[in-house]
Amino acid sequence: MAVRSEVPGKGGLIALVSAWLVTLAAVCGLAAYAFLGGAVSDHGSEAKRSAESDQSASPRVTNNPDDQTVNQQASAPGGQQQDDLGSLQQMSDRQPDLQEDPLVGTVGDGSQFAASGSAIGGSATDAAQTGGPETGRPAPLVEGSGPAWQRFARPFDPADSRPRIAIVITGLGLSDQFTEAAIDLLPPEITLSFSPYAIGLDKWISRARDRGHEVMIDLPLEPLTYPDDDPGSLTLLTALPTGENLSRLETILGKGDKLVGLAGYMGSRFSATREKMRPILDSLKDKGLLYLDNHPVDKAHAAKLASELGVPRAINNRLLDDEPTSARTIDSRLAYTERIALQDGFAVAMAQPYPITIKQLLAWAQGLADRGLALAPLTAVADSQPLR
Repeated sequence: MAVRSEVPGKGGLIALVSAWLVTLAAVCGLAAYAFLGGAVSDHGSEAKRSAESDQSASPRVTNNPDDQTVNQQASAPGGQQQDDLGSLQQMSDRQPDLQEDPLVGTVGDGSQFAASGSAIGGSATDAAQTGGPETGRPAPLVEGSGPAWQRFARPFDPADSRPRIAIVITGLGLSDQFTEAAIDLLPPEITLSFSPYAIGLDKWISRARDRGHEVMIDLPLEPLTYPDDDPGSLTLLTALPTGENLSRLETILGKGDKLVGLAGYMGSRFSATREKMRPILDSLKDKGLLYLDNHPVDKAHAAKLASELGVPRAINNRLLDDEPTSARTIDSRLAYTERIALQDGFAVAMAQPYPITIKQLLAWAQGLADRGLALAPLTAVADSQPLR
């Protein structure tokens, strides 16, 4: 009897090997998926977190400490600054829950603040239609009479005999997020000054005035460190003919209307050069605008010249945040500003729209009246600070 062979034929052998290879590939594939799936998932989560971090970052303005003013737009600070912006945004999200007392809200850490503005993202039209005591929003500014610095000013009771402190936020308009926070959340007594390099200044200025803020534009002037520190293409330079500098001034002033004046932006060389600064101040006088000298009193050459020429002026007593800084540093500089106000009756501080700065200003402003001090618009301290 013939013995039947158990060895598969050539075709069967090929089928068997193929099945074995398919099985092996499937097993390897499952193992690879199990091993790599977690890593891919982790990488995807990390990429998402990174993307969210990049998306939350926004442009900021930086400062040259020697000139006590803002430089041009730079990359956003991380860490604390973004945490503070998130805190402000969370505060804005909670705003509808504060209707029983719309003037009081809560900062992210639980401290109280005076919330004179509306939630971030509200439109100027909404403010104009709904602003007023019944909503907690300040009423839009109404045009008055007299020269521009008085006609477009925020009203202030002249009978208020308390020492006055004016806060001016500069460099606005370069970051939508930071600008919205300054306009919508800060008390309307705080004066807002916009960068001439910002896009859509008419929109921002209109929105600020609808929130009750008087407005200015930064005036870029040549610093001693120019061109290493360059305030931009509209900078007034000592090497330029007076006609060219006046032309640049007109361009800056044409960026927006209903201004009360200009805030010095760098300028340690130009503002100290009387023959160059005089025509600029003469032009401001003709237009009825005031000038804010961003340098301290002992270096406020432009403010002293302005007084000689009859141009309304103010002087920066303290820069609150010459760089992204700590809450403690800002609070210390605000305390110094208070001491100047108690000593002289008037004080001015300049700051930038960093989230940490806005947060500290909100908390600081709440208790100011209890300390016998008044928060005033810049126009309410014009020509009042002593020249030393």
